[in-house]
Amino acid sequence: MTMKTSSFNSKALIASFLLSQVCLQDVSAHSWLACSDYRGDVNYFEQDKCFGWARRWEDRGSALTAPQPKGYQIAIESNNSPRAFANNGCDRPMGSSSSTFWKDGYSAEFPHATYEQGQVYCMTWSMQNHATTPEDCTNNQAKSDAAARDSLYLYISNVNPTVDPSQDDFLLRNINEVAGLANDCSPHNEAYSQEEACQLGLEKQQEARDCKGFQRSPAFCENTGQAMGTGCVFIPEDMPTGHYVGQWYWNTTFVRPTFVQETAYKSCFDFEVVAAGTMSGSTYASMPEPGTKGTPVGSLPCVNNLETFEAVLHRSLPTMSPSLSPNNDPPNGSCSPLYERCGGEGWNGPTCCVDGTECIEFYIGWPQCMPTTNEQQPVVEIEESEESEEESEESQEEPSQCAALWTRCGGENWTGPTCCQEGECIEQHPNWFVCMV
Repeated sequence: MTMKTSSFNSKALIASFLLSQVCLQDVSAHSWLACSDYRGDVNYFEQDKCFGWARRWEDRGSALTAPQPKGYQIAIESNNSPRAFANNGCDRPMGSSSSTFWKDGYSAEFPHATYEQGQVYCMTWSMQNHATTPEDCTNNQAKSDAAARDSLYLYISNVNPTVDPSQDDFLLRNINEVAGLANDCSPHNEAYSQEEACQLGLEKQQEARDCKGFQRSPAFCENTGQAMGTGCVFIPEDMPTGHYVGQWYWNTTFVRPTFVQETAYKSCFDFEVVAAGTMSGSTYASMPEPGTKGTPVGSLPCVNNLETFEAVLHRSLPTMSPSLSPNNDPPNGSCSPLYERCGGEGWNGPTCCVDGTECIEFYIGWPQCMPTTNEQQPVVEIEESEESEEESEESQEEPSQCAALWTRCGGENWTGPTCCQEGECIEQHPNWFVCMV
């Protein structure tokens, strides 16, 4: 009896050990923040368009930081220094030198981020198979280890910290709440909210394939393990200038065959906030405008996250340049493609649209190419109508007083027309109604 018990315990210990190894491997395969100021293609990571990195990114070594096709190097894990971090606080400690202590985690090649007051900035992370593949994905190598629930937040320190904040301190300062875009984002509050406004990117995953929150990865099907996810944040106009510590915080729940795994993975990075207009000088002249560029590829219902901020802030963001193809080729022809910008203040790109589309001011000061719905009808001779010329003119004037298709027709502080010449007036974004078909 004793021997049987001993044999059982030995097997149990072995099984426990093997399970622990599986769990350790599983943890190392989870996600992490890569770029804290990304200004490149929304589908595939472009290393030369990253102007701010996660802390101590250079520690990965040249073999893991050298650019690869489509930027898949951001997904490579180091056995000696894994990026996935499931403990509290920061995955990498703040620097320790007396003068520029926090800058020790960065280099000329992999600098810290510099954010200007009043701007929107975007970040990138590695998906590591943790999203949902679209139904039409034909990639035989695709793997989908999507969480049952995902939440994604960005927490920040107070200005000019001398040490990294504790996890409890981080949770008190959600960037969207600091920016005045959300309320009750701290788990310490009784009215704690996990809804869209508190999430990094102002969008929360609600359905398996809605391509929001952590799962905002339009090219996920193509390479589920090494695909890039993106999301943006707004730096308020009155944010005090100085140094901050940011914490990318992915809270996720996986339903496993024998247990439920709920874990939060964190990545820390440092950033400086500078006054509005600081980065318009010659030093920064070669840098693209902040934000992800282009239109998402694939069949997932992804949108460029900048559009969400444009609607919430009710102003145009000078970052939605014409999209690039996966090979970084310019759009077909010299005109903007469907749903891309075609004019407006500060725009130096094409002002024409490809066939089948027309340049329409979708948002104030933001023309973009929308589907052509009013095709020119052939001229035919018709009999004179019984309707008088006066009545005819009167009937034509009424619809002209309504908003045109794809233009605004209502919302907060809107004083223009609330009816539509075509289609219906639909709330496209909060307090932003647009005539749509």
